Amino acid sequence: MFKILFRNHLIKYLKFKILKKTIKASCEKPTSFYLFFRMAFPFEKYNTDKYQIIINDKFNAVSKSGELEYLIKYDLGVIIEPNFGYALNNKSDILLFSLPYGDTLGTPFPNYIYYKRKKIIHLNQGVSIYYNWFNYWHFHNDVIGQLYLLDKENFPKEIPIIVPERALNLEYVKFFLTTDFSKKFRFLFQKSFEYYSVKEVYFCKSIPNISNQFVLSKAIFQRNIAFDKNKRRKIFLTRHSQRGRIISNLKELESLLIQNSFQIIDADEISFKEQIILFSESIIICGIHGAGLTNMLFRHDEKCTIIEIFPEDFIPVHYYWLAMELGFDYIPTYGSKLLNGEFSYPLDQLKNILSSSL
Repeated sequence: MFKILFRNHLIKYLKFKILKKTIKASCEKPTSFYLFFRMAFPFEKYNTDKYQIIINDKFNAVSKSGELEYLIKYDLGVIIEPNFGYALNNKSDILLFSLPYGDTLGTPFPNYIYYKRKKIIHLNQGVSIYYNWFNYWHFHNDVIGQLYLLDKENFPKEIPIIVPERALNLEYVKFFLTTDFSKKFRFLFQKSFEYYSVKEVYFCKSIPNISNQFVLSKAIFQRNIAFDKNKRRKIFLTRHSQRGRIISNLKELESLLIQNSFQIIDADEISFKEQIILFSESIIICGIHGAGLTNMLFRHDEKCTIIEIFPEDFIPVHYYWLAMELGFDYIPTYGSKLLNGEFSYPLDQLKNILSSSL
């Protein structure tokens, strides 16, 4: 009991125990803190009627959505929470604009966080780019996008960028930190038990799904890696069963794919460098919808056909947009609905697609 009281402010601790105070979302609006704010509509041009009706409808439903780009300077002081990355203001409320754009419910708001912080690190300034390091697609789309934005806007490189330390466990992050582009910035890796008190913090957002950040990723990661652009690989990208969205009749499809000279790949089972080489040399990339398809970026400036396979009840649009942005041919197709993380896909349907695309 003494240790608990020792590491917590006594009055706040008693308030927590007696009143069960819960952290809530702040009503503060970001408007007065914007350094700049822009809105664009980059995907209206990709409205389509050339695919199956269900796919056209899913893609077109979001093609007119506006995309934001901004930089926020918040100089009223925050505490950056170490495990989820959200920022608490001086009233212990969570700043909604410190969360990923549009996320107001997905992040846990535990009521004990503010009262049990173990170690405070004081910073005069910092940039919070905390989210999206842990999903490969979002890393290229959002993290690289945010760094691209800061670099483009000549943001002062001496201001540290706050990153969760556990991101260092990821191979692509380790690889990134060896690149010349990453060395432009000063990264500060926040440990899981450290709370950062920042007097002046910056939050930013880049326009997602456009080619800029993906072309930049290619330049960052492909540099100094030898590959043969004259190779004409065909790859089928599968997924580990623990990730879900598995094709239940995959064995049946594999025979057809092997007959057509496809390599069957699970990106989780090869190194990041091997992924760069493999996708740089591929003229056809066929795969189940998932983060591995992000690697199509390494084929930019060369011809490529992307064949994306969806379950009927889950048809996101972003790889269609990315394929269009990078100048690739794109063929979407779908199977049955998901059931316990699996769906079936008709062999004849794949056979028809391969015969036309090959």
